[in-house]
Amino acid sequence: MLEDIPIKEQGAGPPPQVTARAPGLVAAHTGMRGLLALWIVIFHSLFYSVGWNLHGSALMPLFFLLSGYSLAISYGKNKYKSRLEDDDQDRQDQRPRFDFKSFYRNRFARVAPVYYVGILIALPLCIFGHGWVQRNEIGRAVATNLFALQMWVPHPAIFSKNLDGPAWTISTLAFFYLIFPWLLKRYQNRTDSQLNRSITVLMVVQAVVFFGLYFGISKISDPNGGFWMSHAWPISRIAVFEMGLVAGLLVLRQGSPGRDTSVKIMGVSNVQGHQWARTVEWGAGIFALFIVVLSIVSVVAKFDLAGSWWMQGVFPFTLLQIIVGLSMAGEGAVSVTGRLLNWPPILFLGRISMPLYLVHEPIIQYVAWIAHPDQLWIKGLPTPMPAWGPFVVIPVSFVLAVLLEHYVESPARKYLGSRPTVNFTPSRRTPPE
Repeated sequence: MLEDIPIKEQGAGPPPQVTARAPGLVAAHTGMRGLLALWIVIFHSLFYSVGWNLHGSALMPLFFLLSGYSLAISYGKNKYKSRLEDDDQDRQDQRPRFDFKSFYRNRFARVAPVYYVGILIALPLCIFGHGWVQRNEIGRAVATNLFALQMWVPHPAIFSKNLDGPAWTISTLAFFYLIFPWLLKRYQNRTDSQLNRSITVLMVVQAVVFFGLYFGISKISDPNGGFWMSHAWPISRIAVFEMGLVAGLLVLRQGSPGRDTSVKIMGVSNVQGHQWARTVEWGAGIFALFIVVLSIVSVVAKFDLAGSWWMQGVFPFTLLQIIVGLSMAGEGAVSVTGRLLNWPPILFLGRISMPLYLVHEPIIQYVAWIAHPDQLWIKGLPTPMPAWGPFVVIPVSFVLAVLLEHYVESPARKYLGSRPTVNFTPSRRTPPE
């Protein structure tokens, strides 16, 4: 949803020793972001109208994994100078320095314009009592939302005070962007086998932190606080982001003649494209089955098994296998999942995924306000919108997302971001910008 295709920025250093055929981002990753955004729009629209829980929150680790993975492939082609004492000084002197200014400028250009538009759209809702932030909290919320800090400090006066509900994701990702350059240089110094082991270690760490925070905070305060701390606090999700980053570096190395061919990435051979395609199929099928079954149980039996929460701590490894598998399968071993994600309408959704994700919830709140002008949003939960609401929210959100992508997001990336030059031969596997 938030990352660019692999590029080499001007002034980033000498050409990296990775061939043009190195696995990397593919069009299906763009389609994945589009499908995720679509499901979350449908999930919120139905949850806030008829009370159906389609477990959209369970998808959130995919965004963090994709972000780390995409950034690692985009910026990991060069090995940068590091202050690690055990590194060879001669090799250090030959390495380029990481271009912090260019990196943060590109992140700002990619995320901030649409993020701020979403906040502006949602601000009147809060002023008139139909938003997530109450009137007496607006000043503090504006200050924290302006710098995307609202998810960084786990204090009741600051934490989760989002003017635009989905904007919490941008705040969490902003923390990851801040520390990404140091994480990248740290993991670049590890061998292929060490990177492979790191994915497993990080999987265990994220699960321990995720479930530990939830049960710890729930016992101290309340389950809702425990959910948000485990679900959205950057410290609780950083290991998931790192999993994507490490996997991205490992996949990127598969185009290098110096790669360790004995390493099976996440248990799958790096040269067996058909096996990777089957891995994608099994992983996507199992995850989708859990989403569908848990949603049916919730809707039909009116029994919530809390899948929106616990799936986030259980499935990151499987989800990462899907992301990596889309890169590693190769053009001759495309899975059914890959074909779906490469379907032009899904790719189009990927192009508008960020504005669609950020604007749909304010539209839901406006519809609720129009339908029930005397009912405040918070007091009207969980179903403050009438049953006909989704038939308005979904098309309006799509139209607004298309307009924002065309007139805000794309122009902002062009004029605010650093000028890139592509350092590999484009192919049909390359995701559209």
